[in-house]
Amino acid sequence: MARSVPTKNNPWRQVLTGLLLAVAGGAFGFLVAKAGMAYVPSSLSLKALSGWDLLALPVIVVFVLAFHEAGHLAGGMSRGMRFLLFIAGPFGWVRGKDGVRFRWFFNLGTLGGVAAALPVAGKPLKPQLTRLVVGGPLASLVLAALALGCSGRFPAVSAPGA
Repeated sequence: MARSVPTKNNPWRQVLTGLLLAVAGGAFGFLVAKAGMAYVPSSLSLKALSGWDLLALPVIVVFVLAFHEAGHLAGGMSRGMRFLLFIAGPFGWVRGKDGVRFRWFFNLGTLGGVAAALPVAGKPLKPQLTRLVVGGPLASLVLAALALGCSGRFPAVSAPGA
């Protein structure tokens, strides 16, 4: 029987793969949007995004991820579970022997967010895990409702030249 030799992952290869996937995803999104423009009425202006909007987008994405993951933790902790891990984008907090510490996370596998909590021993596991799992989507629904409610409170801003 042949033994497999463990290979060390090259971090540059991971970064290059991530960049390549991002460019491919961006190109795919551009092509789909360009094709979809044929179905948009000509009276509707879609030139509403400015450079500032594009700069704010990563911050907003990390905020939404953090809110969702915090919902998972809130659900689990409401059943007595103990906090272990919270990652949103590159930001992470991990419980160790010396308490909760901040860490940077650049692993593509955790970039979308991770939340973990330790169940209470001696209590039924299913109710604890159910709250932990349902907490994230519930938090996302609350955030969506808040965003929808706030959207009517601000005046529409037209793009320059629109």
